[in-house]
Amino acid sequence: MAGLKHFQLKLFFAFGFCIISFLVLAMGVGMVIEDQNSSTFTVSPGAENKISVLTGKDFRIKIESNITTGFTWNVKENDDLKNDDPVIQYLGKKSEEEHSEEPPMMGSPGFEILKFKALRPGTITLILEYRRPWEKTEKPEKVQKIDITVD
Repeated sequence: MAGLKHFQLKLFFAFGFCIISFLVLAMGVGMVIEDQNSSTFTVSPGAENKISVLTGKDFRIKIESNITTGFTWNVKENDDLKNDDPVIQYLGKKSEEEHSEEPPMMGSPGFEILKFKALRPGTITLILEYRRPWEKTEKPEKVQKIDITVD
């Protein structure tokens, strides 16, 4: 009996370890979480992110940000966005601050939501730069690449 309980305990811990390992690994390679009702994709900064959308649909990318520090995410202009027949169109952005303090404390965490429209089938690598708007000549604090496929 003692041997069976020992085996069951080992099995329980091994299973738990596998679950935790999977979650850590999944977060490390980047998880894009899609809200099925609103076509909002939450991306993980610093990780590989891939998004798939349908032609003609509006979609949003939600990414962590600290607006109160002056840093914001900006779409880096590239040939894929500026050509005569782009795959997606940038529609603008808004910020959502998550804080319990009123007024918000410097450095309070939040999100920015960037809005896009899928115009035609194709693929594009969207590049976002996290920088302060008045520091145009400075290197961005962060750069985020998001691979987007439009079907």
